[in-house]
Amino acid sequence: MLDPMSALSVAASAVQFVDFSIKMVSKGRELYDSPSGSLEENLRLKRTTKALVDRRGNVRKALNVDSLRPPLAISDTEADLLELCENCLKVGQKLVDRLASLEVKEGEKHRRWKSIRQALKSEWGKKEVNEMRDGLASCKSELMLYILISVQYVF
Repeated sequence: MLDPMSALSVAASAVQFVDFSIKMVSKGRELYDSPSGSLEENLRLKRTTKALVDRRGNVRKALNVDSLRPPLAISDTEADLLELCENCLKVGQKLVDRLASLEVKEGEKHRRWKSIRQALKSEWGKKEVNEMRDGLASCKSELMLYILISVQYVF
């Protein structure tokens, strides 16, 4: 017979395992039923990331960088902004690629099992995705600060 603490530990482990299993089956079902083969939270994050990354082209166009012949024709501040945009692009592309790796592709063999596997990968890779999301949020904040400062000097 087990002592009370050991019994409580075994019961807690069993409850934790059942809870984790329910989450994985739920996420697997969401992936299986999803027309895009992606979790809703990942779709939202992917759309937001792509929108931010697409703004990089607008910044390059606003600075008229692509039409400049000598690369020295921009100021240090503008060069810093371009570097910040490039960093945002790198982090954003890495995040989009990671989210794409968690999708279940259309017409894939053994889609049910693949959905459960991708749900597990999604849960295990959540820390990495959150770190990339936080890095992108930091880039976004820096861009917003730069824009606010620039607007202040224009007016």
